Amino acid sequence: MNYLCRLCLVSSLFFAFTLPIKGQWGKTASFPKGSGITDLAVKQSNGYLFATTGSFDWPNADTGGVHRSTDGGNTWQRVFPAYVARVVEVTPDGNIWASVWDFPNQDESMYSSSDDGITWVLRYDGAPNNNIFSFAYDPGNPQIMWLGARSFIVVSYDGGTSWSHLTAVNIGWWIVQVVVQPSAAPSGTGRVWVIARQPTTFVNHVYWTNAPSQGWTQLTGDAPTDTLVSLAIVRDSTDAFGAEVDGIYVGTLNGRIYKAAPAYRPLFPPPTSMSLVYEDPDGPSITAFAEIDFTEAVDGPAVSGPGTRKHYSSKDDDDDDDGPSAGESSGGIVKSIDLGQTWETVNDGLPTTDVRMSAIAAHVTSGVTATVYAGMFLDQNDGGHVYVQEVIGTDVDDDPGIPSDFGLEQNYPNPFNPKTEIGYQISDYGLVMIEIYDVLGRRVAELVNEEQYPGTYDVTWDATGQPSGVYFYRLSTSHAVHTRKLVLLR
Repeated sequence: MNYLCRLCLVSSLFFAFTLPIKGQWGKTASFPKGSGITDLAVKQSNGYLFATTGSFDWPNADTGGVHRSTDGGNTWQRVFPAYVARVVEVTPDGNIWASVWDFPNQDESMYSSSDDGITWVLRYDGAPNNNIFSFAYDPGNPQIMWLGARSFIVVSYDGGTSWSHLTAVNIGWWIVQVVVQPSAAPSGTGRVWVIARQPTTFVNHVYWTNAPSQGWTQLTGDAPTDTLVSLAIVRDSTDAFGAEVDGIYVGTLNGRIYKAAPAYRPLFPPPTSMSLVYEDPDGPSITAFAEIDFTEAVDGPAVSGPGTRKHYSSKDDDDDDDGPSAGESSGGIVKSIDLGQTWETVNDGLPTTDVRMSAIAAHVTSGVTATVYAGMFLDQNDGGHVYVQEVIGTDVDDDPGIPSDFGLEQNYPNPFNPKTEIGYQISDYGLVMIEIYDVLGRRVAELVNEEQYPGTYDVTWDATGQPSGVYFYRLSTSHAVHTRKLVLLR
């Protein structure tokens, strides 16, 4: 098996309020030393980009470690040389956390830095012959931290000062991935989701628990032949009663993406099974997910719904965990603009062969712009190439990036029963679509689907037969997408 256990690369997650990606991917001016990118993370407050890499032909060639770029990938500094650095994450307090294997001096362990990687403190001294595959913190209480490791799961309830080893699912199973779903109650304890794998037979599934002492419950729906490699949580919507609804995304070694939804937050029961939402015919490994959320960078509330969240996933064209394959071209990046129902490849600017994308992360630079970084794992000396692309967001009311002659008006009346008028403006001739979605991302009506000339239009939605609640209406053309919320009140 490849010493990095590339099946176990940690996934970051992202959903986006964006237009379709502008332009192409561009290669950064330089890249971190090592055999390839194992993980990427961005500190949102200053835009610093952190990358972890492995070694190639250790100790004869380049070593891996933790790397930092303060200028968007133009220059890199190795801030923690090591045999292998596998996971990197930024916690809400601004600390950088990384799993580092300083072989042969120390077992794989967790370190943190409070000064952007200049100095590091040992926080968890790893167990002998162990690996740390994943790191996660509880969004409602970041002092609660989880490590997915070989043979057990590790938890700290005091911000990494002390740790406990717990048996997750079955004794001896690897915890390939761990993520924490936020609680429905403020400062409550989140629900823990893991990918657990029997290391000999490769039997693996997704499991969840509200508390490890209560045991673990399997999420069904994946195929027996699937090897699960990445796991992510996305906030899909808010229901009519104000409850947050998540989607659970799972990537596989053979190019599949599954989704489980609606995943209400604890104190509510989660879904029991997941469904296939994407399958690449060439079968590249779905290695990572990532997230952009522009709502944290704008003044006032932002309306979100189907089409305003884009899900991105990186694909590795090497579907063999025992080593690299050359000359294949099925990897890259895929995105979804309809809550994971459909996906498209966005590879413009990436290589046409050896497209081994291993990690993805994003930096929100303003209320309407973001930078997305994607890393590669080429399993060779200097194999950690990084690509970058700018993303523009549009789903904020009065966005200055939207032309004055393109727009979607607030429906009137609102709330309404059972009919409401929707006004919109088109700036260019082309295909125009107006669709209605419920809070679970299901399309309930298609009001417009035709080519139209520039001008101002109105359309009526008759919601007879639909239940009361919050809905989203989306205007999409070849140039832009805009979404607003409406309320049916009977």
